[in-house]
Amino acid sequence: MPCLMTSVKSGWMNWSENRIQAVLYDIQRMFERVDIAGNLRVVSADPDDGKFVECAVAAGANVIVSGDHHLLDLGKHGDISILSAAEFLDHFQASSAEA
Repeated sequence: MPCLMTSVKSGWMNWSENRIQAVLYDIQRMFERVDIAGNLRVVSADPDDGKFVECAVAAGANVIVSGDHHLLDLGKHGDISILSAAEFLDHFQASSAEA
């Protein structure tokens, strides 16, 4: 099961299909594809959400950015933080300011 999940419909943000495909291509070049079994069950409220955690573990990630409240309620899995987009941006901006 591939971990980079993309599902964008034509017309999103008034972008053409070609623009969407170009952006997805650029995004995919920045990420590592990992395969998972899909068996990790760490989100009791929504067991299917475990696949996102499993992807992060397989990729050696240190953060998951999500809007899913089940994942956000989990907050952390091992050394992997689970943050909302706003929390991630706050953390990123704070880290950039310190550098």
